[in-house]
Amino acid sequence: MVGIERVDARSGHLARGVRVLKHKSLLVREERVLDTADQRIAELRELVDAVREGLPIESRFLDQANIEELPNSALLQRLAPILDELAAAAANAVSTLEQAQATATAASADVRKDWEQKSEEADETGRKIRSG
Repeated sequence: MVGIERVDARSGHLARGVRVLKHKSLLVREERVLDTADQRIAELRELVDAVREGLPIESRFLDQANIEELPNSALLQRLAPILDELAAAAANAVSTLEQAQATATAASADVRKDWEQKSEEADETGRKIRSG
């Protein structure tokens, strides 16, 4: 009978070990999800930075002195306010995206903090399972 009890004890330890390993594997996957979300936020930051660097939209090529000798200069000058409106809209979009990005970054950090707390709790539970 003593041999069977050892086998039962070992299989119990083995089963607990498998549960702990599976849980750790799931935590690694969760951490990848958090990392991917942070990467998406960073990618947007890079795009916003690129748009900001392109502002204001250069339109000196439309100055009267640059196009006055062209036969349709009056028509071409209508492009200046179009580019000005586009630049203003882009500046507003950059501002809106920067605010949204700051909000997303803070919210993502909160999620990560909460996840880290749960992960630490799970690690503690795993240590308890392994030890006894």
